[in-house]
Amino acid sequence: MEKLKEVVVQHTLLTEEEVKAIVPNIELDDDGKEIPKPKSAAELRKEAAQLKKKAEEDAFVAPRVVTEKGLPVTQAGMKRSFEIREEVDKRDPDMHEMYIYNDFAGYGVIEVMENVLLEFNEIIFKKEISPIEKWTIMEGLTTYLHIGDHMTWMMNDNSEAIEDVLNMMGIMFITALEMLHESKLIGGTSPLPDNVGIMTLLFLDFMSNTCSDFDLDWLHEIVRAADKYGVVLAIPEPKRIGVSQDQLDECGDECEERRMTAGLTWKTKKQHPGGDRYDITKMSKAEQARYKFSNVGDSGSGSEGDDDDE
Repeated sequence: MEKLKEVVVQHTLLTEEEVKAIVPNIELDDDGKEIPKPKSAAELRKEAAQLKKKAEEDAFVAPRVVTEKGLPVTQAGMKRSFEIREEVDKRDPDMHEMYIYNDFAGYGVIEVMENVLLEFNEIIFKKEISPIEKWTIMEGLTTYLHIGDHMTWMMNDNSEAIEDVLNMMGIMFITALEMLHESKLIGGTSPLPDNVGIMTLLFLDFMSNTCSDFDLDWLHEIVRAADKYGVVLAIPEPKRIGVSQDQLDECGDECEERRMTAGLTWKTKKQHPGGDRYDITKMSKAEQARYKFSNVGDSGSGSEGDDDDE
């Protein structure tokens, strides 16, 4: 350091006193190597956040195969499925020890399904939202349709509203497959190869079997879209899905016999009201108390002598 100071004195206009007053800001160890400065708290927090993010990315394992334990569903898709179930439960009087009127819970399920359609509509064309995040809406819905109890929904007296929602779900599913295809997220190199095929089979299972009483004339279009976008519809073993190979073959034959059904694009969507009209948790405490089992009179709703609201 003294030699450096001498060089500075020789080649600068600084005085000797000014040069000697210079204090070095680099510390060296005994071997002459620089001792790094301690990191600030902000730098340490930033570094910790980066390490956590990398660890999460390294730990992620995409679902790839069907096993004896069940079907490939992403954690995000299952989470959405549980969320749908929670919304349905909020609209089920039995879950709240209440009686309102016979079809209240069924109307509530229709409202929840409409809310799912509205959520999909809000994000499907947003480029800042990833395709996989968009897919989880369809995945969560399909998983719920597969594992849920749909008696109150299917048996309520507004069959027209049910069929309308089911038809929109069909368009939604075809749109979701098209979105994955455009994003190159279908096929052997996709992070969700088996997941997409299984979800398609589960969706067909629900629509063709559980909803067999409805006139859904677009089921073959799901098979057409799967074939068009490279989705493999191989029924897994052990068999955990109700749709049969014969049903798939019939849909394939129908695709060959019929032109593509018009209007199966999300741009032709019909808006649905959705909302929280049937959400019991949104009711006031007094209104909830009115419909509690202990307060239901012979008239069947509310306190004794009250008329039904619907």
